[in-house]
Amino acid sequence: MSKEQAKVVYIMSELVRVFFKMGINNIQVDIKNNVLESTVELTGDVKLIPISKIAHLRESIHGARQLELEEYWKLAGGNLHSELDLVGALVDEAEVEHDGDTLRVRVIRKA
Repeated sequence: MSKEQAKVVYIMSELVRVFFKMGINNIQVDIKNNVLESTVELTGDVKLIPISKIAHLRESIHGARQLELEEYWKLAGGNLHSELDLVGALVDEAEVEHDGDTLRVRVIRKA
């Protein structure tokens, strides 16, 4: 596995962990990878999730990619907030959509 693939796996696993912590059911994960970018998309049922948790997720992962963290991403961790911030620092784009029943998170990491 390449370093880039390992980062994509980390991003995916952190987002799945966050979905589980939020009590989200029926999680679907879709990963697309090509020479230009990697896309990780998760969807799940959120009927009983407080809007404040979804807003926190949206705020945390919308950070700009921080190249200075690229070599230290494995060392970070500890709590939900810092790990979501790290995901935000490892991706170039993030979308969080909530329609009342379904939450969709899509992040893109450019090569």
